[in-house]
Amino acid sequence: MQETQPPAKKRGRPAKQKVDKFFDLDDVNIKPIKALVIACCANPSWVTAKLDGFRIDVKCPTWAAKSLVGKEIKVELVPSDIGNYYEYVK
Repeated sequence: MQETQPPAKKRGRPAKQKVDKFFDLDDVNIKPIKALVIACCANPSWVTAKLDGFRIDVKCPTWAAKSLVGKEIKVELVPSDIGNYYEYVK
């Protein structure tokens, strides 16, 4: 008579569970947000703005950069491959 052995127990850490989908900015309706422009950056196509107490860099047209300083503008978050950034909305 042969005795049947119980199946071997798995050892070690259990496998990680993969998430099918992460939060994607493309699925969200992005609405313009108001921000106050503080200064013009060294690169003329960017300005520094204050949003909820934080300093953010906002991409804007070169011709409008200096005239926006001290004004409240609308910005929206733009997703890109390198990283997300804010852009000026007229």
